Amino acid sequence: MTTFDYAKPRATADRLLTRFGQAAVLRRPGEGSGDPWNETAGTPGDHPVTVTVFDYTAQDRQGTAIQEFDKRVLMSAQGLEIMPSDSSDTLLIGEQEHAIISVKTLAPAGEAVMFELQVR
Repeated sequence: MTTFDYAKPRATADRLLTRFGQAAVLRRPGEGSGDPWNETAGTPGDHPVTVTVFDYTAQDRQGTAIQEFDKRVLMSAQGLEIMPSDSSDTLLIGEQEHAIISVKTLAPAGEAVMFELQVR
């Protein structure tokens, strides 16, 4: 049985996100530094990403935890050195910083093609 080569679909997804998307920044808070009893926050790590942003429909929100002003974001995995996390990362789109509520990874055969984020 032959295995499917995901390089072409990934390239297509990257090309479409680049063409129709916009620049954003995936922001990861810095690691704490200093003594354990006097810890200070480090500087955030900013990672440039390409995203497309969509509004959720009323049907998408019905019976779910999706709130009225939440956004659905598709993020390219191209060149991204970290995996987005919903525990502490934020997404800076334009001048507005959004909390990441959930992350779904599209990763057939274990290779991340893109990410779907719910941001607030």
